[in-house]
Amino acid sequence: MRLNNSGLIVLNLVLLFLLAGCGLFNPALPQDMCFLDIRVVGEGEVSPSGGEFAQGAVIDIWVEAAEGWVFSSWAGEHAEKVKEEEGQWKLVIEGAMEIEAVFVPKDYASLSGFVSIKHSFSTPLPDKSSFMRAEARETSQLAHPGEYWEEVIISLQRDVPEEKAQKILAKIGGKVIDRLPLLNAYLLEVPQVGVQNAVSKAFDFKEVENAEPNYPLALQAENYQPNDSYYQYQWHYPMIQLPQAWQVTTGADWVRVAVLDTGCDYYHPDLKENLDKENAYNFVDSNEYAHDLNGHGTHVAGIIGASTNNSEGVAGVMWQVKILPVKVIGEGGGTHWNVARGILYAAGLLEDPYNPEPVHVINLSLGGDKHSDVLERAVREASDAGVIIVAAAGNNGVGVAYPARYPETIAVGAVMNSYPDGPELAPYSNYGWELDLVAPGGFTRRSQPEGGILSTHFTKTGGERQHDYSFLQGTSMAAPHVTGVAGLMLANGISPDRVREVLQGTSMDLGEEGFNEYYGHGLVNGYWAVNEVEEIKVVVGNFEDGEMEVVAETSVPLPGGEFKIDHIPPGEYQVLAWIDVQNNNSIEAGDYMALSLAEKFKGKERNVELIVEEVREW
Repeated sequence: MRLNNSGLIVLNLVLLFLLAGCGLFNPALPQDMCFLDIRVVGEGEVSPSGGEFAQGAVIDIWVEAAEGWVFSSWAGEHAEKVKEEEGQWKLVIEGAMEIEAVFVPKDYASLSGFVSIKHSFSTPLPDKSSFMRAEARETSQLAHPGEYWEEVIISLQRDVPEEKAQKILAKIGGKVIDRLPLLNAYLLEVPQVGVQNAVSKAFDFKEVENAEPNYPLALQAENYQPNDSYYQYQWHYPMIQLPQAWQVTTGADWVRVAVLDTGCDYYHPDLKENLDKENAYNFVDSNEYAHDLNGHGTHVAGIIGASTNNSEGVAGVMWQVKILPVKVIGEGGGTHWNVARGILYAAGLLEDPYNPEPVHVINLSLGGDKHSDVLERAVREASDAGVIIVAAAGNNGVGVAYPARYPETIAVGAVMNSYPDGPELAPYSNYGWELDLVAPGGFTRRSQPEGGILSTHFTKTGGERQHDYSFLQGTSMAAPHVTGVAGLMLANGISPDRVREVLQGTSMDLGEEGFNEYYGHGLVNGYWAVNEVEEIKVVVGNFEDGEMEVVAETSVPLPGGEFKIDHIPPGEYQVLAWIDVQNNNSIEAGDYMALSLAEKFKGKERNVELIVEEVREW
């Protein structure tokens, strides 16, 4: 049969109407019929047990248990779609669906409960009789609030060419003394024009994205000098479970950490082997010699990676690491500009000077109360390049300082040793909702310097430098604890993009339950972090000789909460809540657990509350 054009048109129209009637071309109508399969687990019947139903149809489901059995629950991929309304099970058809109706014997039981974690922080301060009293040496005031150099930072739109930029800067006035090409930002010296006047004039140009004074940044620590130094005086490491973490990893030489600070003591015997002096840079004096003249950077670097297990001095969080000294603060202080340059340099993003070996982690034990556009952008660029940035929250007892306040950084507050009570926020520590974690920062008094954090340092006597150790306090000391733990995590194979999430998820809850403005997510936990601990196992069974014969089990995400286990056969069982830190299915020292007394389970719901605590010996 042959069809002319008119006949083809009519036939096509008929087909379209038929298809539309089936819902294939009309999204407002039900689509194809959907297949439903309801399977029975146990002994009982379900009606309907399956079939084809229209998309969006609401069907009633009846269940009937066999003698000696009861209906327990719905299971399967679409189980949550079955809803009970006024004693009737109902299901809305949403595509092909497979569901299981679970029946259990009448004498099967269920268990519900709550599991939580209790940490022990029984770490007393070292015997103060072991130390010679040292006079308090106040931290030099690098800058006073509101003071800044007669310099401004001008940030231009990225597509503004160099020639046009120079014309704009000339009209603003002052002298260009430095440039960050990646950010298209310029540092201007404006003694004649004046800082505020230059900033005001800059915003007259539409090409200017931001203009700001080159605000100073200050270090955050107080210094007390002891006469001796041993690991036993580093009370802060057991507090964050580092001895357990070192059983898993002590670091790796390939992990690179930049310390943006006052530099590092190149010749300290307990530090020099872990320094990358070849790629170090001094942005204060614009040379490659980032030697420390203050002591702050040396102390920070020692916390991260002092030479450890070498029969002298102190331990670092990382035993193997390569520390890149980047000097951004000198005797006269530091600025946003130099810190921004230092961040880009450490990340391998600065053209001149160029760092051929970018770091994995940057430690910023510095801060100020002024926002800086150029500093924030440098932080963002480094973070986007995959660098982990850890920053001290500040020591003013107020809101989180910059750059720790920026979302790309891991902001760290400080806790002190409050033995016999648990760690408490140090009175100087900044706090706020931008805080991520807390770590030991110490708290020293003139009569009790050992309450501070002990690390590498030096003194100067008669022009001679004495390599030694010192107690300092501050969020400057807290941040490198977290930096070091992040380095251990990388060494143990944890992906950089997982580090922040794991640090937060494995932290030890302090203060008000859950995330809060004083402790963030909690106190960093080195052991849990390097093992990426995620859950608490809850097991019902028979426990004997360290082994559990499992009858039923579930898990609860950290930091704990409610759980329920169904289909527990009759019997006498114990309930074990267990954090298997190394995930090796073996209870061992360092794990956390709680074990209930044996109880008979038969035909009803039991309820239990479990508090897991650290296993000290096993």
